[in-house]
Amino acid sequence: MLHELLVVPDSALLGRTFADSMLASHFQVEILGALRQGRLSLGFMPNFHIEAGDRLFVKGLAPNVTQAAQLLGCQRTADLQLSDKDLTTNEAGLGRVVIGQTSDLIGQTVRGAEFRTRFGLQVMGIWHEGRPLAAGVADIPLHLGDTLLLLGRRDALEHLREEPSFVVLGNPAGDPRRLNRAPVAIIIFLVMISLVLAGVLPIAVAALIGAVMSVLTGCLTMDEAYQAIQWKSLFLIIGMLPLAVAMATTGAADYLAELVVGAFGTLGPRGVLFGIMLLAALLTPFMSNAAATLLVVPIAVLTAQRLSLDVRTFAMAVALAASSSLMFPLGHQANILVFSPGGYRFFDYTRVGLPLTLLIWLVLLLFLPLFMPF
Repeated sequence: MLHELLVVPDSALLGRTFADSMLASHFQVEILGALRQGRLSLGFMPNFHIEAGDRLFVKGLAPNVTQAAQLLGCQRTADLQLSDKDLTTNEAGLGRVVIGQTSDLIGQTVRGAEFRTRFGLQVMGIWHEGRPLAAGVADIPLHLGDTLLLLGRRDALEHLREEPSFVVLGNPAGDPRRLNRAPVAIIIFLVMISLVLAGVLPIAVAALIGAVMSVLTGCLTMDEAYQAIQWKSLFLIIGMLPLAVAMATTGAADYLAELVVGAFGTLGPRGVLFGIMLLAALLTPFMSNAAATLLVVPIAVLTAQRLSLDVRTFAMAVALAASSSLMFPLGHQANILVFSPGGYRFFDYTRVGLPLTLLIWLVLLLFLPLFMPF
């Protein structure tokens, strides 16, 4: 429940910032924002000094809010039922993130991790162990897969995309969209796809032209285009390419190809294809599917060349097998997203994912050679 407090002229909060207001430290009441002279300010504002007449939006248990209002000289004016739209301005909004597998917040509490100071965002609620929590969230140890509802400035919410601790869900609530540019964006996309399908341009060139046209026509700003680049994925690919080349030049890929042929060669081309898919699937839980693909493709190519088979069939099998990460929760971000909300255990993924993975592999082994013959 959210509450509204009116700051009166003789309040003990006058001149204080949100951080030193004593509401959080003494009463476990969090200030989410303030309304001053018709202007709504939300989120983490370290330089905002409370003045008489300010209306503070706070979150906490009703008895704590009442006690704080009495002792600090405020009038409790209303209990609020606010939607995402009510908590959205041009500068601030709501966002949702999931605790990722590499997060240093696992095992820590929101208070212990100094979340508000570190990220400039207020934790409004947590989806924890299969249930939503809104009260006392500051002292709940965070687990892998917990979903946090955050309130704060848009730039702070966007910055979370660069944090390895989180998987960001969608855009901040109320993120302004340029609906009038939607037809232009659709036309650019269709032209780009048409040029690729017609063989006029390679897909990389067409995509680059499409990105440039999106900026020139106002569908995106330069800052938005820059932020949309997945730098981690880009550097991952850049870093893995030399490793793949090193495996080929040092003979490591050739050696592994010999092992695959030796282990599965007697089963025929489909048996060897199964061995390559198995190698990709085993590597994916310990790295991203993109990294596993880059690492296994050289081995797959050499294996196909040794058997005088089409390398395209093997390369496609690697890409599809690495993307079919269903057996472990760490195999893909999508698996992590449902880990905590669904109340799953580690081996639930194996029990359900193993049959599904085998079914996918069976379909691939049967039909992939039909579309891409050996």
